[in-house]
Amino acid sequence: MKRGRYMLRDFPYPVAVRALEKWKNNNLDVIEKSAGTTHFRFLFNGSTCSNGGTPFKAYLHAVLNSSESDPHVRKAWIEFPEDEIENVKEMCGFKQHGENFVSDLTNFKDMEGRALKDILAEETDLNHAGCFCTVPMINQKWRMALSTMLYALNQETDDPANANE
Repeated sequence: MKRGRYMLRDFPYPVAVRALEKWKNNNLDVIEKSAGTTHFRFLFNGSTCSNGGTPFKAYLHAVLNSSESDPHVRKAWIEFPEDEIENVKEMCGFKQHGENFVSDLTNFKDMEGRALKDILAEETDLNHAGCFCTVPMINQKWRMALSTMLYALNQETDDPANANE
């Protein structure tokens, strides 16, 4: 197997490779790939922290500068499909902050311009709950999504025959 064109084979992913492979196949879509960028969308199946754990779907989007050997985030945001909003409103974060809760998740400027490997290597508080109510909960979802995106990029090879894929 060839080394991926982005990271070394032994990159210390913060998530098990078995999980990354599953998420790559089941939860990750390439929305657009052009001009040295790749727009990924990662599906997260969550549940609210209140009201008995009402299920909802969220999409974690990242547009990455994928033409460099060390991909950087150009833009990142979280989207809740319209048909999921009623369930999203059951999260305590929404109950405390209203519409601002959702709008605050639409832009993650602190990631812009940063290398994926640096974001993933950063020590940060994590919480594995199924919602987005606190920063550690959001951090954990981004760690899942960005790890999967980097893993997918790393599966591409240096083979020139694949250069246009």
